[in-house]
Amino acid sequence: MARSDTMIGGPHAQSIIYNLVARSRGRYYSAGLKEELGTHVAYEDLDLDVERMARWHPLNRSLYLGYKLHLPGLLLSQKGDRVAMANSVETRYPFLDENVIELASRMHPRWKLRRFLKDKYLLRRAAERRLPHDVAWRPKAMFRAPMAETFLAHPPGFVRDLLSPESLARSGYFDADAIARDCALLARGEGKKLGEFASLGLGGVVATQLWHHLYLGGGLCELPHLTYAPEAVPAVRSAALAEQAQA
Repeated sequence: MARSDTMIGGPHAQSIIYNLVARSRGRYYSAGLKEELGTHVAYEDLDLDVERMARWHPLNRSLYLGYKLHLPGLLLSQKGDRVAMANSVETRYPFLDENVIELASRMHPRWKLRRFLKDKYLLRRAAERRLPHDVAWRPKAMFRAPMAETFLAHPPGFVRDLLSPESLARSGYFDADAIARDCALLARGEGKKLGEFASLGLGGVVATQLWHHLYLGGGLCELPHLTYAPEAVPAVRSAALAEQAQA
């Protein structure tokens, strides 16, 4: 943990959560993957100005790392733009206005967090001028992936295929015995014994297997997979397309 914290400018809230979730790597990674990774830590791949970050308050370090890593590819893309565009909605994000970000970055952390439980403090104080008190000060709810029980207690066929010994051996990322043990635990309704962070890790196993199937050649389940090989276009159709382009 100390090594990881050094790579991101010092300890902060998000690194604690990351390290707790990362414990499932030792539980589920295959021996071959562990050997290939060696001592490599994913934080090594980040392009961060850690000397500058080390001078910041831990809360500001955490916020910065969150919007540098999570915001572009996860929150805005997967949980924002994709959902909006799928429903013909063009969204706007007022809190991402450059002037708002610049103002928030200059604020002292006491205006952002009070006594741990009062988060978004200044924003809530502003909101209570126009909203009911119970809305403005409503407790924050974590926006996260569902626990593994939701899709592994009674898994659909494609999930069973993704986690079969044959599919796990084909991708090579995970320990088939460990996966089978914990899936059996969920099937017996004993998910509490697994623990929250191992449950999140097991969900990551399913997601990784599905990603491998979709983008790296298929063969892990009956779902279709993507191919990037361009199909040959018949000469007649090519000529028709060329005429349409010139029209």
